[in-house]
Amino acid sequence: METAADVRLRIDLIKQEENRHLNCPQIESERTIGSIGCHFGQPLGENVRAAFHDMVMRLHRFYGFTVMDSYKLLGQAGEVRVSQVLSYHGYNAASARLDKKYLVWLKNPSKIIPISDSELNRSAQGFKI
Repeated sequence: METAADVRLRIDLIKQEENRHLNCPQIESERTIGSIGCHFGQPLGENVRAAFHDMVMRLHRFYGFTVMDSYKLLGQAGEVRVSQVLSYHGYNAASARLDKKYLVWLKNPSKIIPISDSELNRSAQGFKI
C-alpha cells in the first residue's frame, strides 16, 4: 500500500573523520539504532547478514561491547526488517535494529577504546560483504 503524507525530514552531513558509518548506512532515532544492508545486486540473505554484521561492529566499536556480546545481544533483542525485495533486478534491502534501552548500562562513552581498521578486519574474517 502506498499513501501520501506531509513529512518533515532532517538530514545531517557528517564528515568522514566523525563518521560512525562502517559498511552500511546507519539509522538512529529516539528509540533505536540500526544499520541498513542495501548492497544492491546481492541476495537478500547477504544484505541481512551485512546489516547484522555492521550492527555487531557498531556495538563493538562505538558502544564498548565485545564482538561476542554484540552477537549475543542482537541475537536475543535485535530486530531485522526487510524493507524492499525486487528479486528480478536484485534490488533488496534489510535493516537490523536494536532498541536503545539495551544501551543504558553504558555510563561513560568517553571510555570506549577505539580499534584500528586492521582489528576490525580481523574480527570480520569470514564475513563477505
